[in-house]
Amino acid sequence: MRYVTISLRRDLIDRVRKIVEAGIGYRSIADFVSEATRRRLEEIEPLLEKIPKAPSTPPAGGGCGAEGAEGGGMSPGARGGKEGG
Repeated sequence: MRYVTISLRRDLIDRVRKIVEAGIGYRSIADFVSEATRRRLEEIEPLLEKIPKAPSTPPAGGGCGAEGAEGGGMSPGARGGKEGG
């Protein structure tokens, strides 16, 4: 399994840390974030089936031209930071 590093606002981390330190079922901040992400995906993914598919061709004008084939125009921090193995 591959992992990535993400950045979260300090206030969110502090709130999650309090929950982890309270000992109510999470071993780490990563455990909490993983479960929260899974739960949210379970809520949102069924909605994807109801959204019409976007056309596979790029819009007229070709975009900004700064995007790489894999980059999608986002900075490394916006994509989740560095990847680990």
